Amino acid sequence: RFRVLTKIIAVVLLLGGIAAGITWLGVNSLKSLSDATDTMEAASGHALRAATLSQDVIALNRAEYQIGVDPRAENRAAARKKIEERMKAIEEHMMEVGKTQDAKTLQLLAAVKQHWQKYRPEIEDTFKQAEAVKNFQMTAEMEHLRDSIESSRVVADKLQAAAKEVADRLHMHVQEVSQAATDEYVRVSRIMMIAAAIGIAIGLSFGFMIGQFGIAKPIRVLVALLQRMAKGEDMEITGTERKDEVGETARAVNDIKVMLAEKARLEAEEKAEQDRRATAEQEAAMQKMAAE
Repeated sequence: RFRVLTKIIAVVLLLGGIAAGITWLGVNSLKSLSDATDTMEAASGHALRAATLSQDVIALNRAEYQIGVDPRAENRAAARKKIEERMKAIEEHMMEVGKTQDAKTLQLLAAVKQHWQKYRPEIEDTFKQAEAVKNFQMTAEMEHLRDSIESSRVVADKLQAAAKEVADRLHMHVQEVSQAATDEYVRVSRIMMIAAAIGIAIGLSFGFMIGQFGIAKPIRVLVALLQRMAKGEDMEITGTERKDEVGETARAVNDIKVMLAEKARLEAEEKAEQDRRATAEQEAAMQKMAAE
């Protein structure tokens, strides 16, 4: 039904479509891997924030111990400045870590915030007890300051432990995202190889069927018919109903067959007429000779 050029173009378009499909799959897969990489980068940043948060808690508690060792006004002022900087950093770190999409991390972060709210009054109580110290010998005020710092240390330990859980969870989340990206790469690679193999097989099969049954076989049939015609055999020309170049060739061959048959008929009629005339002339000559 279709011309040879149309069939060839159809095969090319089929292979082009398969290549385009594989390309589309590859682009989407690369986009998925890119998104996974972005998620890994964000998770790594959050994990670093959580680790820094734990270090800030240690620094806060260490500053409190400095006050306990030397509660003088100038030491308290230096310690307060350091503590305020760390407290501001902790607030920023918790805000950044809170941007994660991991539900487990957010749940652990809620515990961190709860311990943080308990720790802040402990710090203020440490400064209050330090300001109450007038005699820097081991007095009742110093014992109260020591007890306050010890109480604050217990809360700080809990806060640090909670922050460590967040950091550990974020680190685990990074590993999970990394593994998911690796699994996605393996899955997509396998799909692309299977799709490529299937596409190539379909393209080759389609091309073989068109070449074999749409072009080569009909041409061989026509060649065989022409060879039989050359030997003078009478046969029926097949393929004249086709709408491609093979059909055009078959119709041309059939026209040649009809033309040759008509020519043979005319030649036969002409020869018969010549034989009739020769016979008539011969009979007339014999009659004339008999009459004489």
